[in-house]
Amino acid sequence: MPTAQIKINGTDARFATVTIGVAVNLSNHDTGGETTYSWSIVDQPEGTGDSLSSTSVRDVAFTPTKEGSYELQLTVNSLLIQTAVVAVLDARTHERVPAATETVEAGSSQGWALAVKRILNRTLHASVDANLVVAVSPGSIGAGTIVSLTGVSTINSGTQASFKAPGIVAALGTAAHSNALGVLIDGVVPGSIGAGALVLVRMFGLVPTSASGSPSVGATVFLSNTATPALTPGTVSRAIGYVVAASGGSYQWVVDGGVDAELAAAAFSSFSTMAATSIKANITGSTAAGADATPAQIRTMLGGNYLGRLILTGSGSSTLPAGTSVVRFLLIGQGGGGGGAVAAAVGAGGSSGALLNREVGTPGVPLSSSFSWAMGSAGGGGGSAAGGNGAAGSDSTFTVNSTTFTAKGGGGGIGVPSGAAINSAISAAPAAGTSSGGYVSFGYGGSAFGDPGVTGFTGQGGGTELGAGGAPVTVGAGKNGDTGGFGGGGSGGQGGNVGGNGQVGGCVAEFWS
Repeated sequence: MPTAQIKINGTDARFATVTIGVAVNLSNHDTGGETTYSWSIVDQPEGTGDSLSSTSVRDVAFTPTKEGSYELQLTVNSLLIQTAVVAVLDARTHERVPAATETVEAGSSQGWALAVKRILNRTLHASVDANLVVAVSPGSIGAGTIVSLTGVSTINSGTQASFKAPGIVAALGTAAHSNALGVLIDGVVPGSIGAGALVLVRMFGLVPTSASGSPSVGATVFLSNTATPALTPGTVSRAIGYVVAASGGSYQWVVDGGVDAELAAAAFSSFSTMAATSIKANITGSTAAGADATPAQIRTMLGGNYLGRLILTGSGSSTLPAGTSVVRFLLIGQGGGGGGAVAAAVGAGGSSGALLNREVGTPGVPLSSSFSWAMGSAGGGGGSAAGGNGAAGSDSTFTVNSTTFTAKGGGGGIGVPSGAAINSAISAAPAAGTSSGGYVSFGYGGSAFGDPGVTGFTGQGGGTELGAGGAPVTVGAGKNGDTGGFGGGGSGGQGGNVGGNGQVGGCVAEFWS
């Protein structure tokens, strides 16, 4: 009895992954009685014009020239019809966009929308983080390794989908400082980082948490001899960033090429004799060896008036350094909680606390000796699993020279208490009221997005200059996103879970004479 049953490269299949620029052979699994054949490409990636070697014989072929999905149709004896899909995976994401007529993704029982969701997720992160670079791995290398960009490779060379990507090399502790310094985040295909694999490198900014013994906020992060971040220096003491958040034996840090100076290896011999809590400097000029600098000499090198910096959390009071006449500070309120959501829905993210940037005092005119600060013990709580709105964060205050300054807390994210469309959960607004003068900025909470019951993203928590908000969460991937920096908003909850909690605020204060 005649049949229409497509074979792709000799194998009966309704779906196959193929390689760009390599011929794909198509045939029918004849069972007897087949007299006529009619082949066609009913859908292919936009911008291509690929064609079959023939349309009216049993065995045909074509060569895909672009990443994407090709839907093929065979009609046997003018009556029996079958379709099949072959796909060239996107080199940057290792995913594909389904063909136009697919309602269930070929080769998967989970639905074509998941492929779209994965691509949107990667596109979202690439668009909000311009410092993520796609590069080519030289071999087996672990996520979290410090790397430098070097050279260039052409991916999909000679095709419409060709693009160039830099190579990477591990930046060992003895390597010179480089402006191309970055951190390998992950492979495009997680867990498959080998020679020639595409990887994601973050060139600067916040990076994932790293394990540590006893981290503290503000601690310097060094490059170890094995090209990994460490709280203790390697053979060559290269500082590459500092800790911005620490909890539970792990720390989140910022890559900052500006914290390191290029020092000749011979200069490090004098550092072995440094006195405790001292700073080495060139006191006499020319090529003299480093010597312990006095506080007065250090102030002279820094402009003559810098007295120190403190990172303040919780509540407390203290005495200004002797001679302080100017205090410059960044104060941030507590972040708002993300909205909760019932099943088949996701909530919006909470806003960050306000960031207040102020300067108090006049150079040469001493300020009153004491100062104090007060932040909440926690940010705004996430909305309930019944779709409640997130709670607003409380205000932070900083008092200096008998004047109290206030940074308002962030607004809570909007919850979704019913099976409403996911994208009806809107961004959270900042908390009502104003902060105390000066430059004030907010990070608005992100809106939720997606299709009810199938896929979607919770709203991302708002962030500020002092810390990121809670990361968005996809349906089925967890309840919410709590983690963030100073004053960051919590992300929305999803799938019958509470929203993420907002983060506690903080204050960075500098003292000048």
